[in-house]
Amino acid sequence: MDLNGKQLWQTQITHFVIHQGFGSSPAIWGDLVIVAADSKGDGGGAVCALDRKTGAIAWKVARAAKPN
Repeated sequence: MDLNGKQLWQTQITHFVIHQGFGSSPAIWGDLVIVAADSKGDGGGAVCALDRKTGAIAWKVARAAKPN
């Protein structure tokens, strides 16, 4: 979001299935936003870095398909 609350981009990390709600916090590192998205749905979760300006995935590491 920008300083006026306008959403600038949105990126899907995984096919997240809401079970108990999404609770991870993003971390800013340089030009990247680091996010963790765990899911009990198909495919498991991932930890990835997004470009702060565009939301493009810079890198992504898949996590196990079983829920944590």
